[in-house]
Amino acid sequence: MKFAFILFASLISLQAHAGILFEPMVSYESGSNNIEFTTAGATMRGMSSDKSTNSAVNYGARLGYLFSSGFWFAGDYSAATSGKSKFDLHEDSFDRTAMGVDLGMWNGRWNFWLGYNISDKLEFTQATNTEKEYVSGTSMKVGIGYLLFNHIAFNIEYTYRNYTTGDEKSSDIAFSDFSTYTKSFTQQSYSAGLSFPF
Repeated sequence: MKFAFILFASLISLQAHAGILFEPMVSYESGSNNIEFTTAGATMRGMSSDKSTNSAVNYGARLGYLFSSGFWFAGDYSAATSGKSKFDLHEDSFDRTAMGVDLGMWNGRWNFWLGYNISDKLEFTQATNTEKEYVSGTSMKVGIGYLLFNHIAFNIEYTYRNYTTGDEKSSDIAFSDFSTYTKSFTQQSYSAGLSFPF
């Protein structure tokens, strides 16, 4: 949270400069988790995989440079809060933060972009206990936006996340000893929302 406040303060101080792109955003996402377990994980869990549907509110911002041609690039910070993952037998809650780089093009009122997050961290609480689980990885995204009014755009974005590393502080051994018990952990989501480009 401290990083988010510092980022927004920095963006506000820079937005008046020519060529600087500043774009805070907020959106609602809907998606899914797909967790595949190794043989050891399947034996421990009694299942080879686990799937869920997800929902969350996202917020974040871009800071970059917009060229006269319409091409732009930007650093991107985003976070999801109060997320829900609904599995067949239980519901987990999650928070997520991600940092990466976006490349895009404004064409009239239309905006198109691709993005890659070099850091994507997921923190979730399983319904069966109160302790948190931690996984991290990378993610890729593609989006399209339309400028509704001056400084207000409507956006749709697809994101694919691949979590490859657990954390020893996770209470569930499937995530504290990730490579032994978890074969893959992926998350896909579609989001729709507003951004405020300056």
